[in-house]
Amino acid sequence: PSVAPGTRDVLVRVPDLALRGCVLRGHVRRPDGEALPGFKVQLQLHERNGRSTGSSRGVSIDGDQFWSEPLPLGTSCSVELLYESPNVTLGPSGPVPSFSTGHLELAPCHFGPITLEAPTTECELQVERYGSLRVRVRDRSGRPAVGALVSAHTISPRAHFHPRGITDPDGFVFLPRCAPGTNEVSVWLERVQLGSNTVLVRASEESAVEIQLERPSGR
Repeated sequence: PSVAPGTRDVLVRVPDLALRGCVLRGHVRRPDGEALPGFKVQLQLHERNGRSTGSSRGVSIDGDQFWSEPLPLGTSCSVELLYESPNVTLGPSGPVPSFSTGHLELAPCHFGPITLEAPTTECELQVERYGSLRVRVRDRSGRPAVGALVSAHTISPRAHFHPRGITDPDGFVFLPRCAPGTNEVSVWLERVQLGSNTVLVRASEESAVEIQLERPSGR
């Protein structure tokens, strides 16, 4: 504010909202009452320069409800869901299952962007219905590829969601949660991608795809 010359004390009134900050509150809606696996809510903050930073810190969860810590007035943000996925590790001779704590991956659901212009802003994060995928992997001779790492991700619509698993002795792997849409399915052995294929995954349905390795799977 403009201040007259010689003024010693200036009183500046700051809106209470600017001091306390804005809180984003919401809940996760589960389709058809399905049980939701362990999850965290990630807040994606949008900066004026076009960059975004995401973190699950400062977000509290109680059941299906969540709320953020106070954020500055005018904050632009989006909300994403992360779910706990079983660990799959790559050993010296290829992928091996891990019995350690799982890791968090982005689920195919998103809300925002939204600008916080009130003390409390409500939102709903709706989890999409997943599809499932059964994958069969064989080498050029038709033999099952055992112990191969199989991963899937949607390419239309694009989502940061990568379910994965390891083929059994018959060369099969079942991925129970895949994002609906066109998925690219890749096969890896000894940290090398040996084959891929695309498949359309539909919500609440099981799809199947077969992949032939581009070179022999024998070690």
